Amino acid sequence: AMRSLQQLAARRSQVPSIPAKDQRLQDEIAKLEALNASKDRDLSECQDKLKAYWTEVEGLQADLQAERSRHAELEEEAAAQAGQALARSEAELSERDEEATRRQLQLQDCEKRIRELQETLDKQSEVSAQVVQRARLATEALDGNEEAYNALVKQS
Repeated sequence: AMRSLQQLAARRSQVPSIPAKDQRLQDEIAKLEALNASKDRDLSECQDKLKAYWTEVEGLQADLQAERSRHAELEEEAAAQAGQALARSEAELSERDEEATRRQLQLQDCEKRIRELQETLDKQSEVSAQVVQRARLATEALDGNEEAYNALVKQS
């Protein structure tokens, strides 16, 4: 084992050293490692921002879905209320229509009754006129007017 170490050390001493090139490579490696570390930090920050934005987007999507659900509920509620209002209006209109029909029938009945009463009144007026004429003729007959008496008898 000792001998292997000695052989390794001898070989090493035989390799010419190039310290300037080695140093430049070391400097370049250090720059690249620093740049890589900076890029890693930038990437980590971007990933954190992306996670934050994604979380915000998911929250906004949840809010949007909740708003859509609420909007749908409000639309259903409004439609139900509109349907109920329409049904009430139709029922009220139907009631008013029935009332108007009932009153129209009452008016027609009243008009018919008025015509009947007018006809009765006309007949009674005619009868009254005849009675008045008979009474006049009877009065004249009682006063001695024989012609009037005969006319009264004929009418009776």
